[in-house]
Amino acid sequence: MRPDSWRQDLLSRLADFLCQAWPAGMAYISARLSDNRQNLCQTSRLDYLKMTVLDYRLTRFLLVGGICYSLNLLLLYCFTAIAGLHYMVSVLLAFIMVNSAGYLMHRRYTFHQGADHFWIGLWKYNLVLLSSCFWVLSLMYILVSWLGVWYLLANIIITIGITGYNFLLHKKWTFM
Repeated sequence: MRPDSWRQDLLSRLADFLCQAWPAGMAYISARLSDNRQNLCQTSRLDYLKMTVLDYRLTRFLLVGGICYSLNLLLLYCFTAIAGLHYMVSVLLAFIMVNSAGYLMHRRYTFHQGADHFWIGLWKYNLVLLSSCFWVLSLMYILVSWLGVWYLLANIIITIGITGYNFLLHKKWTFM
């Protein structure tokens, strides 16, 4: 037995254990580190691929969402503080104005959709955002009117909370 074979054997056993216990990511990494690719189970490769694609889309979703949200927050401030509109009207106006740009960016950049089914996708996107708008307006009213939270801070808190909801609905329904 070679002096390094016990280490190789230990790493292979660890990779096998991780394939059974936690088949995503860690098993793939452990097997790659051990250089014993025979012990890398097929399901861990598939799970790793799914995890990578999910992370890729989620990262792009957050980037596009961040751009749209920055514009949304700027419009919310301008409509409320500069134009003097009620914060609920400002939320609704900013939401409508940023919505179309968000759809186009998510369609092209996040989910890589072609020209097929543009109007159906837009319809689905707007339905998801309509449900989000309902939650945003309801929670804004509760946080600002009842709890006295500053309207911009309330909007930031709500947006962080609703991001996962939007991502899952868009991934599973709008852009499937």
